[in-house]
Amino acid sequence: MIGLMKHLVRVFLAFLFVVCSAVPAVAQRSPPSLIVLITIDQFRADYLDRFAPQLHGGLARLTQRSAWFTNAHHDHAITETAPGHATLLSGRFPRSTGIVANRVGVIDDSAPLVGVPGGNGASPRRFQGTTLVDWLRAKDPRSQTLSVSMKDRAAILPVGRSRSDVYWYFADGHFTTSRYYRDSLPDWVKRFNARNLPHTITDIDETTLALALDGLSALSLGAESRTDLLAISLSATDLIGHGYGPDSQEMADNIVRVDRILGAFLDSLFKLRDFARVAIVLTADHGIGTIPELAKSVTPAPVRLDAGELASGLRSIVAAANIDTNLVDLDQQIVLADRNALRDRTAALDTALALFAKQVRALPGVSRVDRFQDLLKGDTINDPIARRWVHQLPARPNAEMVITLTPLSIFGGLPATHGSPYDYDTHVPLIFYGGWFVPAHYPEFVRTVDLAPTLAAIAGVKPGEKIDGVVLKRALR
Repeated sequence: MIGLMKHLVRVFLAFLFVVCSAVPAVAQRSPPSLIVLITIDQFRADYLDRFAPQLHGGLARLTQRSAWFTNAHHDHAITETAPGHATLLSGRFPRSTGIVANRVGVIDDSAPLVGVPGGNGASPRRFQGTTLVDWLRAKDPRSQTLSVSMKDRAAILPVGRSRSDVYWYFADGHFTTSRYYRDSLPDWVKRFNARNLPHTITDIDETTLALALDGLSALSLGAESRTDLLAISLSATDLIGHGYGPDSQEMADNIVRVDRILGAFLDSLFKLRDFARVAIVLTADHGIGTIPELAKSVTPAPVRLDAGELASGLRSIVAAANIDTNLVDLDQQIVLADRNALRDRTAALDTALALFAKQVRALPGVSRVDRFQDLLKGDTINDPIARRWVHQLPARPNAEMVITLTPLSIFGGLPATHGSPYDYDTHVPLIFYGGWFVPAHYPEFVRTVDLAPTLAAIAGVKPGEKIDGVVLKRALR
């Protein structure tokens, strides 16, 4: 009897082995046919909670049925449009993308605009490394990408150096591209421009979304068995934030408008493409601080600093040390120096920089002045300011010193701005929407560099190089 029982057990186990070998243990969801990246320029993370009662369109839909990381940050120090956009699909910090500030973004006179006399040329030639676009094409060369925005840097930098369909708005009222990408506009863009849609601040986002939908159809994005990418950056929030501040009625009106037009966009998108085959991620390139004069409860009181005066003071100190002033410069909050050209004057340079740092530290509105090489050896775990500066600049740059202002203090005369390493500038939404993600609120600290590897995971591709981000596995089915 015992022998018979053992025999039956062996037969049953063999049967289970055959069945389990024939059927996958875990059903694998197919990669999406379309990934849509929606970046809202200067969209603070707290806007979604602050304006939630008035949201009934696209923002509401994306927040209600999504994997929402509520504590996501750009973990670098200069929170501007160019560095922020460059991190999103590369999975890397500015120190490795080469895009450390707007001024070293996309302006390129060797890549003139198509069909536009004059104007700055633009290209991604300063961008280093690869992005999700390249990883998708390595898997399937047929993969296509369309990236659109009002801003050239916001259209160009998410997709890196790839020769994709990339279009942005020019002041003549039409969308264009540069000769880095093509020598003439395709017919579908020409037809779109011929519609002469209005382009005021309040409707530029709606026009950008309309261009994205036209391109989706013209290029058959998401209609084949491959994975395609649509990158959209909406710019009106940034314009309104700079002009009126994040706490204004104008901003409240704008957020409701963005919610409405995103709702219409999603309705149109899902009429054109199968809902079950589309993955969407919503984020921002940076936040914004309160207008300094309105921050009454902040201590020390925020102030406005004149970067020009600081630069003049640095030149005076450098000149007094008999150092060529052309070899030392202040780029707003970064002191730059060409040590190789200084040769035997490096000791004099260090003395001059120490004097400059002492003077700047005494100014109202300055929190700290750090030698960059000291930050590389500092506490990047418990000191988020140090960590974000280390993530900002390459380990051996010509950056000698970095200046961090007190919270909400700013350079320049705009009513409100961004660019600091503080949370109000780094904290942004990070929302994944689609069947590949487990809907929930995730409160843990994550970074925007985690976006690209997470999208790569659902697309079944791997980064083509070492990256800084990680796959947000908790959110994946």
